[in-house]
Amino acid sequence: MELYGHRLSAPTREILILCTELGIDCELVEIGQGDAIYLPEALNPLCKVPMIDDDGFTLAEVHAIQRYLVASRPTEAAIYPGDVQARAMADQWLDWQSVRLAPLSAQQLYYCRLNPQAPDAPVLVDRAGEKLHQLLPELELALTQNLVDGQQLSLVTIALGVSLEQLVVGGFSLQFWPMIQQWLVQWAAWPAVNANPLVPIS
Repeated sequence: MELYGHRLSAPTREILILCTELGIDCELVEIGQGDAIYLPEALNPLCKVPMIDDDGFTLAEVHAIQRYLVASRPTEAAIYPGDVQARAMADQWLDWQSVRLAPLSAQQLYYCRLNPQAPDAPVLVDRAGEKLHQLLPELELALTQNLVDGQQLSLVTIALGVSLEQLVVGGFSLQFWPMIQQWLVQWAAWPAVNANPLVPIS
């Protein structure tokens, strides 16, 4: 299977971690603006990454790809539950991560580490920080009440961990949320996560 993406992309890393966990042979085809390698429009008219080519079947959008990989390969139920209500709860947190947490995480990383000289960087970082202080108590409570199962690798924990690690690398402190801090340390120690570390950012 070919995975089109780049290593600084959190969604690409989500897929790499899942492929490692499931033992899927996955070749990363790195895509970057201005590079010789690009995402062919014939494969994906929107030229969006990440995207997979699984023996001729192409698919984009990180969580659609992950659900496909789980459905098309033998997996443990804990990765993505089969029970309707448990799966709906997992989907709820996947949507929470992709719609609410991931954009703030990416913004924090970009403006604090990748492009801190941008004229509007300080304002955007402050705004993201305010939103995160409103958002993260929801996850802290969910971990405290075991509404999110933080004891095993799953589509939900992969998504949450990648975004939270981006926040930390971007300089955002999790000191007000001890359960999240404790959980993130455990998350970073899982073998599939260790095998796909966040690219060092100078």
